[in-house]
Amino acid sequence: PNDIAVRAAHTIPRERFNIHQPTSKTYMYLISSNCVRPVLGRQCCWHIKDALDVGKMRQFAEGLVGVSADYSSFACARTLSEKRNRRCTIHSLNIEEHMPAHEEQAFLRDHASLYLKQRNVIKVVVRADRFLHHMMRILVSTLVEIGRGRLDAEVVQRSLASRERLKVDTAPAHGLTLVCAKYDVLLTTSSQLGSTTL
Repeated sequence: PNDIAVRAAHTIPRERFNIHQPTSKTYMYLISSNCVRPVLGRQCCWHIKDALDVGKMRQFAEGLVGVSADYSSFACARTLSEKRNRRCTIHSLNIEEHMPAHEEQAFLRDHASLYLKQRNVIKVVVRADRFLHHMMRILVSTLVEIGRGRLDAEVVQRSLASRERLKVDTAPAHGLTLVCAKYDVLLTTSSQLGSTTL
């Protein structure tokens, strides 16, 4: 496919590798928080017209890092209907704001109407030992609702504890990117087990 580029290739013994069992995965989700719909890059981000309180989003995110928990609240209906392990550990959860470059701000100030106020592009990056189906997208949607002020963090924590599905929409898929999946595999003839990112 045109949206995939091969950077390196290794020969790995079949019995030492299971594509479905990485030691960790990292996902990135892009949100365009702007009253104007983005044109460039619109296929790679979720457009939110509302301003988001990133401080509240980060405060909630901090409570998830390093905790092994049952994430049924962030799972899709298909996962909830299956008898499977739903415990995950989030190793890191970073929320970054990216303001327009100085030249772009000057352009908007000089050429756009006053209502064309440029807001942030928000990047959510999560690394965990495993993810449930749709877990990342439901997590992002939850963060957005907290940032909008429509959802209280304490309500989410109670939902996590009770393992009840959160009543939030699933964020659209086009904002999501799999950054990397890490596996413990043998890449050389050495007898030592090496760790690689694929």
